[in-house]
Amino acid sequence: MQPAAGAVIDASRRIHGGVTLQVGNRVLKVMEDKPGGQIRLVDDRIAVS
Repeated sequence: MQPAAGAVIDASRRIHGGVTLQVGNRVLKVMEDKPGGQIRLVDDRIAVS
């Protein structure tokens, strides 16, 4: 299964440390709290903006 080209995880407030984000077959373990943003695949890597 492949994610849609425009697929986005939208975290409007905060991304808490300790969570694991998975988009397609890519995984990102968040170690520290981060401000909210959008998570997507960019050039086959997970990007938080």
